[in-house]
Amino acid sequence: FRSNSGTLCLDIGDSAVPQLNSGTLGVIVGSLGNIVEDRKAPLELVLRPQTPLTFTIGAGDMNDPLIHIGISDMRIDFYAWIEERFVRLLTLGVDIDVGLNLTITKDANGAPAVQPMLVGVNANNVTIRVSNTDLLQETPDALAQVFPSLINIATGALGGVVKPITLPSVA
Repeated sequence: FRSNSGTLCLDIGDSAVPQLNSGTLGVIVGSLGNIVEDRKAPLELVLRPQTPLTFTIGAGDMNDPLIHIGISDMRIDFYAWIEERFVRLLTLGVDIDVGLNLTITKDANGAPAVQPMLVGVNANNVTIRVSNTDLLQETPDALAQVFPSLINIATGALGGVVKPITLPSVA
């Protein structure tokens, strides 16, 4: 992950998520094979929030997460490595409400830690808009129908990436 500006202006590439390559995206975007020769060509996602995130506090259970994060109009640009440079393939506009619970656990060394857990993130509570698809044969509407189905897969993958945060020792 790399942040160039702002809190959530992030670049996510294949070094952070090895499965992030043109072959993976090609499963959803069939015409990508007409543009990218190497099925393992790296992809990069650039997150650009257009509005501030909203945070509210809940009860802290599975039905009402401890922290509610409202994300409105988060833009996600998909770039593929084509002809020795990154080229934008498409842009997603995403609206989603994310729940975050924190549980106390132990880290790999047995020290007390806090484990973040995403709650309530699924395809039913996300709105997706697709734009900037000039290089692709698929229409923005067709792609907007496909991308929500990936939310459940991505949420499962993220769950394994977020490691417990070790708590400092108290003297």
